[in-house]
Amino acid sequence: EIDTTVDISVAPDDESFTYSTTSSGDDNSQIFDFHEYRDGDKMKNIHWKLSTKMSKFMVKELSLPISSSVRIVIELSNGSNSNINFLAGIDSQIDGLMSISSWLFSNKISHEIEWYNSGGDCGEIVRVSNVDELLEVLQQIYMIKPHDENLLLTEIVHQTIQIPVSHIIYITKEIKADTVSQLITLKNKVDVTVLYVESSMCILEDEDKLLLQSSEIRVIVVSCNEKQSDIEKFKLT
Repeated sequence: EIDTTVDISVAPDDESFTYSTTSSGDDNSQIFDFHEYRDGDKMKNIHWKLSTKMSKFMVKELSLPISSSVRIVIELSNGSNSNINFLAGIDSQIDGLMSISSWLFSNKISHEIEWYNSGGDCGEIVRVSNVDELLEVLQQIYMIKPHDENLLLTEIVHQTIQIPVSHIIYITKEIKADTVSQLITLKNKVDVTVLYVESSMCILEDEDKLLLQSSEIRVIVVSCNEKQSDIEKFKLT
């Protein structure tokens, strides 16, 4: 469990089938709420049946389609570790994914999880809104083979379409010079938090950490041996 507070804005998305529960929009396929007619309201939004029943003009407030505001990206690369460290790193990455996702659920924040599907040679994105959906995602993740290098981050950074989220949490166990530059490039598009799984053979250099932090990228270092105490330090704003 992660005990902290959250302040995350949603990202409007015309292609989404998820609708905001706190803000109205202009999607005609869904109704957000009703209110009595006010100067400036559009006549086409009057709900005539309800107006007849209430004996006053009632106007439809249309819904705002939104995207998940948070995406957890888990980079399951082979890395350069020995087999024992590699498996411990994978275990820590999935622990981090489950802890963060569960915390988001507890704060009623729907979110996405993305991983690199080596079978399909592309990133796979699934929106999760409850624990059962998280478990289904984990089953899929356990069935894939780890990939070479940071292919998923490379794919995300080079996307030409707008990323429909306001925050990306990047979970990895290896950061190199090119990884740092890619994360800084990604920060120009969306807020970024890095959850880095550290082992005895793969340690985040202080220079790289300071460079990321100077670019306003949050960096949380998680030890393979002390996962829980480190993950509790996680902050997301």
